[in-house]
Amino acid sequence: MSGRTAVQDSSLKEAALVAFSRTILAAGLTAALLGACGGKTPEQHLTSAKAMLAKNDGKSATIELKSALQADPAMAEARFLLGTTLLAQGDPVSARIELEKVRELGYPADQLVPPLARVIFTYGEYEKVLAEFSRTQLEVPAAQADLLTTLAESALLLRRKDDAERYIQGALGLDAKQPRTLLVAANVAGYSGNYDVALQHVSQVLTVEPKNAKAWLAKAEFLRFGLGRDDDSVAAYEQALALDPKSVGANVGLSTFRLTKGDLDGARKQVELMRKSLPNHPQTRFVSALVALESGDLKKANEESQAMLKLGPEDARFLHLAGAIAAQSGALLVAEKYLSQSLNQSADNPSARLLLAHTLLKAGEAGKALSALQPLMEQQGRSQAALALAGQAYLTQGEVNKAVEAFRKAVDLDPKDVRSKTALAVVDLQKGRTDEGLGALKGLAAADASGHTADLALISALLSRGDSAGALQAIAQLQQKQPKLADAPFLRGTIQMRNKQLAEARASFEQALQLSPEYFQAAVALAFLDVDAGRIQDAIKRFEGMVARDPRNIRARMAAIELRVRAGASASEYEQLLQDAIKASPDAPEPRLSLIRHRVLQGDPKQGLQAAQEGQAAISDSAELLLALGQVQALTGDVNQAVSTLNKLVAKMPNSPDPYLRMAEVHAQAKDLPAAAADLRRALVLAPRNPEVVGKLVAVQVALGKFSDARSALKDMEVAGAPKVVIYTAQGDVAFAQKGFAEAARQYRAALDLNRDDATLAIKLHTALMKAGQGAEATRLAQTWMAAHAKDVHFASYLATLALQAGKMADAEALYRQVLAQEPRYSVALNNMAWILMKSGKPGATEFAQRAVQVREDVDEYWDTLAMTHLAAKEPARALEASRKALQLRPGSAAARLHLAQALVGTGDKAAAKAEVAKIKDGSLGPDLKLTLDELNRQL
Repeated sequence: MSGRTAVQDSSLKEAALVAFSRTILAAGLTAALLGACGGKTPEQHLTSAKAMLAKNDGKSATIELKSALQADPAMAEARFLLGTTLLAQGDPVSARIELEKVRELGYPADQLVPPLARVIFTYGEYEKVLAEFSRTQLEVPAAQADLLTTLAESALLLRRKDDAERYIQGALGLDAKQPRTLLVAANVAGYSGNYDVALQHVSQVLTVEPKNAKAWLAKAEFLRFGLGRDDDSVAAYEQALALDPKSVGANVGLSTFRLTKGDLDGARKQVELMRKSLPNHPQTRFVSALVALESGDLKKANEESQAMLKLGPEDARFLHLAGAIAAQSGALLVAEKYLSQSLNQSADNPSARLLLAHTLLKAGEAGKALSALQPLMEQQGRSQAALALAGQAYLTQGEVNKAVEAFRKAVDLDPKDVRSKTALAVVDLQKGRTDEGLGALKGLAAADASGHTADLALISALLSRGDSAGALQAIAQLQQKQPKLADAPFLRGTIQMRNKQLAEARASFEQALQLSPEYFQAAVALAFLDVDAGRIQDAIKRFEGMVARDPRNIRARMAAIELRVRAGASASEYEQLLQDAIKASPDAPEPRLSLIRHRVLQGDPKQGLQAAQEGQAAISDSAELLLALGQVQALTGDVNQAVSTLNKLVAKMPNSPDPYLRMAEVHAQAKDLPAAAADLRRALVLAPRNPEVVGKLVAVQVALGKFSDARSALKDMEVAGAPKVVIYTAQGDVAFAQKGFAEAARQYRAALDLNRDDATLAIKLHTALMKAGQGAEATRLAQTWMAAHAKDVHFASYLATLALQAGKMADAEALYRQVLAQEPRYSVALNNMAWILMKSGKPGATEFAQRAVQVREDVDEYWDTLAMTHLAAKEPARALEASRKALQLRPGSAAARLHLAQALVGTGDKAAAKAEVAKIKDGSLGPDLKLTLDELNRQL
């Protein structure tokens, strides 16, 4: 029994040992598993995080909070604290994600709303902050004060001063000791010009928190920009930096301050400090680019600006600086692009607007410069600089009277300035006190050693009096005073060109280009002279030289391309040149727009549509490409899509009539004239005096047969102050449409009396006189017009066409030769001359036809004429080639198919000729061509 018992006891002990071992193992595994996850519950992680936040250890707190949420994703308090901690650490992206999740968990609004509003504010979504929280009322006063502070800051950045003041006063009423609220209150006061009040708020903050770097920065800004206390502001900037070496505002403030004082070395040292404390910050690049620009290191300035734009591509200040650097470098198109984008972001930046206008003026875009200046000239406190630039732009355009008026307004703004004295002299001139006015201007121009406003006013005044010699003398004085100013020789060249002193004009333009190698307008003027002298290759080389110096100079590149086409480049070569330009400047709309037009003119609107879609995708902010896309969509028959695209253009250009004008064209093309009329009425609301809008609206109403509506619209236009020439012309159009030709002629003559050089009006008047049976009067008009406008090819071409239609071949030939003497590449004249010479049996028909297709490869009639001249010259093989090209452009052309069949017969291929004849419908041919077809059938 004892043996059994011993064995049993042993077994029991062994079993107990095993059980005990398993218990220890299980406990060890449990401990290991718990140790693997920190050994804390989510609540313990949250408690630890709160303790760390109390010690300002946000980094460790973030780890604890993420651990808590890993175990319990629905722990709202942990997620809220994680969101606010991330926001404090400068990570608004992650903070917003967390706080939006907290909102879904139904967290108390008093705690959630203030930081959520701040994080949305940090994104720059100021409108969203106001829209979402302006009516929110929180129960906890401190929370409501925090929210009102964010609302005030948002309203201030949107320049809504009254709203900002209302919100901040509400916040101060709830909590007048919160540093953030006091600093925003200081900014609101500073925006209103109350700098002493602003500094009082800042002092309140510094009394409580003397180490508040943001308060020191605010103090520096108010002292510097508000009160002009530069030395005190530097001390405040330095104190802010001592407390926070990474303070972006303090670094930028000190750098720019030193730049304004001419302390380039000090600014460079500040930039180096920024590189150490803020190596990847866009503001570091901004200040570095600014210092490089001031130092004259354009290469480095450009490199820094490009790096800056990669970090902040939509920052208005960055775009403004990049535009200034590009303008200084002579990259005028790039400058225009950046400055335009800057104004899209911040439209009320007068400095950027003035620089844009100056850039456009330098690039020869005087019209665009005036458009850019318009807001500055229309605002209540008009800009003197803007008006002076406008005067220069008008002078460049040859609008002398407008130039004089702009200069007068510019100087009126400051009677103590040279410009104001110039204005008084201009007033003397306008009142007929010529000697006094000119004497004063000459004295001012001589005394003003640094500027040239008085000189330009003097030049414009002399030109307005027709005193070219005096203007040239004034230009010589300006050039002597400012020998590096390219405008002086350019202006002299324009006068010399007008006086037909072509050699002297060439020398002047070349001098302007030598002074400013990228002076595009001077290069254009030289190109005109080169073309007239048969030296087109010289003009091409000049523009290509500008491109070689600056591959981004798209204006010069496009000018070279257009000249190559004029020199005889084929359609395929033109396409390749445009493709090369797009590759060189993918962000420039000009070559893309030219490619679209080229493909459409080549009879391939689908390829044009593809180019438009690619262009709009590449440059999504280009209004021109959006417009082109809509127009090509209409050409391909997709009217609904075209209207949809143009509606997007309305959103881009809400104050412009152009989108509605283009929609009217689309609807008119689709024969939906009521819709076109509605479009034009919308355009009219935006531009009641716009001649194009008025003319097209009247034309549509006339086409609809609504003559009373047309006349009513004209009365409205007259009341609105539309130009009388527009009103008279439109009244003439209405009368002409109703077959009241005598009345139409009367109205056209009244319009022509106001605009004596308008060839279109002269043609309308001549037509109306002929229709009214006043042939003798029409003849007198033609003779008078041709005598006064010997270089007008349009009226001469019109008369030539009339002569051709009347069968007066000799008269038509003489007139077309007169046209071609003025414009050798006038394609209509070339084609018609070829036809006249062929029909008259005179030599040279084929030569003229070939020149026509060289100018316009996309016109099927020109190829058909060339085919006819080859047939007349017994050259069927060449006729065959030309006919096929004509049919390729317009497969439905019965005339071209008939001439193709003739050419096939001439080459001996009667079977192919029969096949082509079978495709011709008798009804599609005129009497002459029917006779030709009958003769051809006899041959087959």
